[in-house]
Amino acid sequence: MEKISRRKFLAVPLAAGAAIALQNNVFGQKAVRLMPPISSMDALSRLNWDAFYPFQTTDFIFTGDRRQEIALTLVEMKNNLGPLASKRQRFKTQESFMLKFRGPSKMPLTQGTYEVEHFRLGNFALFITQGAVVGSEAYYFAVINRIIA
Repeated sequence: MEKISRRKFLAVPLAAGAAIALQNNVFGQKAVRLMPPISSMDALSRLNWDAFYPFQTTDFIFTGDRRQEIALTLVEMKNNLGPLASKRQRFKTQESFMLKFRGPSKMPLTQGTYEVEHFRLGNFALFITQGAVVGSEAYYFAVINRIIA
């Protein structure tokens, strides 16, 4: 077993600490971000409660795996942050709300992520879960839960 000197043992953490302190500018090199931040690639990240709220009772076009398009109507929104949020008080660090959609039960969607198109909100990906089927109508839910930077 090779002996490791105290100097070698401390060299790695010191170098890492220096890189952090110098903000990735070490030995004349600077870190380059090759990919944009995930939030800039995700169209849903720009849509909050206030963006969806005026479009209750409007249709959203969900495109399935086989490129079939199904229109679902946004029928309800619920704030998941408790009684203070229902008084429209703003939470500065977190956002959590549920979207309830209604569509035809003859062409049910399975739980999964779908491409969604809306005439005003644009295109975005949304994960939905199946809810109840009542007569000729099926209900679906999407939960938006995120930390606000």
